[in-house]
Amino acid sequence: MITAITLEPDVERLLHERQYLTKKSFKEVVNEAIRSALRPPPRRSPKLIPPPTAWVFAPASTRAPSPPSLTTWKPKPIWMFPPARVDA
Repeated sequence: MITAITLEPDVERLLHERQYLTKKSFKEVVNEAIRSALRPPPRRSPKLIPPPTAWVFAPASTRAPSPPSLTTWKPKPIWMFPPARVDA
């Protein structure tokens, strides 16, 4: 089938570049470009999500005790201004 189409200059340049790189005829390059543009995109397989990991915690009585320095430490307050004096 013979069909006349008008190509814009940038499209023509791209087709001629593809023709040069692939060593194919201009007709083949045009047909491949049209086919690839009109072909529906390939269907993606659904993303497989691994099952959630089961976490098993030991009872509190069998756990190792926390270091005492972490359990007894208490932060000291930081004062921006000295505390106000209350004279009674």
